[in-house]
Amino acid sequence: MAQYPLLFGSFEHGIVVEERFRSHGRLENLENAIVDYEKAVKYAEPNHGVCRSNYHRRLEDALVAYREKVAELTQDSHPDEAIRHYKLGDASLERFSRHGKLEDLDKAISSLWKAIKLAPDGHLEQANFRNRLGDALLARFERLDSIGDLDGAISSYQKAVDLTPDDVHKPPHLHRLGGGLEARFNRLDDLEALDGAVSTHQQAVELTLDDHPDKPLFLDGLAHAQEVRFKRLHDLKDMENAVSSKRKATNTSKFGPSA
Repeated sequence: MAQYPLLFGSFEHGIVVEERFRSHGRLENLENAIVDYEKAVKYAEPNHGVCRSNYHRRLEDALVAYREKVAELTQDSHPDEAIRHYKLGDASLERFSRHGKLEDLDKAISSLWKAIKLAPDGHLEQANFRNRLGDALLARFERLDSIGDLDGAISSYQKAVDLTPDDVHKPPHLHRLGGGLEARFNRLDDLEALDGAVSTHQQAVELTLDDHPDKPLFLDGLAHAQEVRFKRLHDLKDMENAVSSKRKATNTSKFGPSA
């Protein structure tokens, strides 16, 4: 049985102290609200889906607000302005993913562009900045159907790939680039983009060790691109490769890499 007094008391207190944060901007109030919402989530009955969903929503919104506030508070003291703008952009993009407000997406893109422009050549996080900007531009393309945003996303993903050596950090960038190229094919029937998607997903798979937890994800991406190309060109080799990639993804996911 749920501990109802603790559950509802924590949730209601969380709302109160979060409102204090909204009114006065004191970070400790938001920190207390997060602790209260975490307690509410912990003690909620598993079968009370609506209540649990509400508690989770309040908790996640508070966490996003916390990240934004921390980024704002570091404006005058943080030695790396690029990192600050990246954190703001990342938080805005997460907020958009939860609530779908276009203004949050525009804010994310603006902040991420600032991070890229402020980062000097050789900045360790440049590839991650480009990758996250690609995510934001692709999201806006999916919302507004702007080809400029789609091309911008692909360009940003490509830059992230180019900035990353052939090590364990490169496959996630390749995976996203493959997704962007496949989106371009789906929108414009661009066969060159589809070939690029297959090639890029293949690189992601080849650069990933068999025991890496993301290997099934990269194999699934490759299988999907190969299947799409089969449906477009009817080359049986693509279907055979897609089936093989999907089987490897399933086996790796369920049983781990084969000996």
